[in-house]
Amino acid sequence: MLTESLIHQGVGTMQPTQEYEDDFADLDAIIATGEAKRAESRAIMAKQKRLAKGNLTEDERLTLTAELRAWEDAYVWTTVAAVALFHTQACVTCGHKHRFFMGWMTQQNHKRDPNCRRFVRGKPIEPVPRRIEEHSQPAAEMCSDCAEACLVIEGFIKD
Repeated sequence: MLTESLIHQGVGTMQPTQEYEDDFADLDAIIATGEAKRAESRAIMAKQKRLAKGNLTEDERLTLTAELRAWEDAYVWTTVAAVALFHTQACVTCGHKHRFFMGWMTQQNHKRDPNCRRFVRGKPIEPVPRRIEEHSQPAAEMCSDCAEACLVIEGFIKD
């Protein structure tokens, strides 16, 4: 009897309020965003599998590679700097160190792994700091100058 009178008076029944409906609208937006990200990641995985499988025309391969690179640039890698990359190599014969300019590179750091970075050929589009980096290579038995001198001495090249 008490329960019936409380229900009759409206106690115990919940009437939806505007705030209550707004909470569900936010939840719907969050769920829709999550589903869109999930669909995008599935599409990327399918593209990666298709590229790995092979049997593609050159245009298809280039298109898939460009799409995957664009996705990686947006979600996986952060552009940090424009790098002038030099390789330094010592010559065992003459003892000189030779420095080779390998080109302008874009340094990108992984967004989740602070110890992972990569160099992509070419300058970045966006303005970033510029720097020089040298990578030491193992010593070579003979540099190009020593090889040319050796060939002249042995008579393979005539002045």
